[in-house]
Amino acid sequence: MPRGCSRWQGIRLPAAGPRISGREGPDGPAEGPRRPSVRRGRTGGNRRRVQVARGYGEPMPHTTALLVIDMQNALVAMAHRAGETVAAIAGLSERARAAGVPVVTVRQRDEELVPGTEGWQVVPELAPREGEPVVDKTTPDSFLDTGLDGMLRALGVTEVIVTGFATEICVDTTARQALSRGYDLVYVADGHTTSRRGAADAGLVPADRSIAQYNTIYRTIGWPGRRIRVRAAADVELTPA
Repeated sequence: MPRGCSRWQGIRLPAAGPRISGREGPDGPAEGPRRPSVRRGRTGGNRRRVQVARGYGEPMPHTTALLVIDMQNALVAMAHRAGETVAAIAGLSERARAAGVPVVTVRQRDEELVPGTEGWQVVPELAPREGEPVVDKTTPDSFLDTGLDGMLRALGVTEVIVTGFATEICVDTTARQALSRGYDLVYVADGHTTSRRGAADAGLVPADRSIAQYNTIYRTIGWPGRRIRVRAAADVELTPA
């Protein structure tokens, strides 16, 4: 199986230059959810504690962060509908910044995407701004052996907005890992893409169908205790910390 999105379709990219360690997010204590108020009552003469959530029946407020996964030059060059996807993510990123929502850039690094090379760089339209968090990963999972989880918890984030490349590998893996780690999820329907298909790709689902299929999966998948929404980039709600 491919280890990272740069190996999608077995395409090999030129490797040169030294490796560097990944850059993690800012350190800081994790902020947990507010403790519910407690009411004491009696049942059959025995005291029991009943937890009462404030505003019961209403959605709990969310603090969001936007993840932009692997939108690097070499990968975007092989992407289906690259221009449209970059534009959708760029517009969402600008809205996130204006709302005070963190924009986290995730980059793949391996023997094919070598730090410092042109192909490894994030496309200019989505390049992180000065001071914004950047996470370097070596697998399809943006959380594995990176500082992403600790960074998000330090920021008080409860919901992640997932965008990037490639739909079937790094985007899907990161989205599911976010759910497993306790985050709610917004899956941006027009903010993820996969590779263009060629004559040698007869065994692969066509790119448009693959993107649509994963949008449908996240509209129907069940994950106890988690809220999952699929939204177009223009319709994503942004809640700052």
